Amino acid sequence: MAMFCYQCQEAMHGVGCSVQKGVCAKLDHTSDLMDVLIYNLKGLSVIAKEAIASGYNPKPIGKFISESLFMTITNVNFDDERVIEQIKQTNNQAKLLNSFLASKGKSAPKANLYEFETKEKALEFSKNIGVLSEPNEDIRSLKELIVYGLKGMAAYYDHASVLAFEDESITSFMVDTLANLTKDLNADELIALVMKTGEFSVKTMELLDRANTAIYGNPEITQVNIGTRNKPGILISGHD
Repeated sequence: MAMFCYQCQEAMHGVGCSVQKGVCAKLDHTSDLMDVLIYNLKGLSVIAKEAIASGYNPKPIGKFISESLFMTITNVNFDDERVIEQIKQTNNQAKLLNSFLASKGKSAPKANLYEFETKEKALEFSKNIGVLSEPNEDIRSLKELIVYGLKGMAAYYDHASVLAFEDESITSFMVDTLANLTKDLNADELIALVMKTGEFSVKTMELLDRANTAIYGNPEITQVNIGTRNKPGILISGHD
């Protein structure tokens, strides 16, 4: 089955990858499973928002949602089994939240989550909830812009968190925004949410900058040898 993905600058012809293997080398089934994960994160956030308002500890669910968003970024994790495991965990997290709300005498809000059964069924389900399932191109573009902003925030937040720098207002914004994306918002409301996502993106970058400079110090101009020698060299590169 062909995917549709246009979340990065590698998108085919500057439009999107709708083939069996994207320009980034992500396979269609991996992309489709990630669509299911994003779908479930939105539904999970609806429940999480209510649970947090009722006293649920926001830290673990915020961390889970942040890590889940992070893994869907281009070239971060193309392992189907890891994505499937994360989908299953959204179901488990939802059960924990529902149990908490029940303990408070409250009913869980209506939320759409795909209950994982098999990979084949998940891929079949993905046909109905992917990027192109929103028929209005303007609304679709605004919603996806917000999702991609959240993914970028999640990556930076995760790096800061590894260095023990955290900010619950950032993860709370991720939860609230994913929950809001399940609503029938108009273009003006979505544009406002795009701008708010930009504000929190800057806040997240500031957190990561503070974490890096606190742990590693401020970057300094440093002389390095760029010549060649008669010994083996080690090239260090990488990606999230």
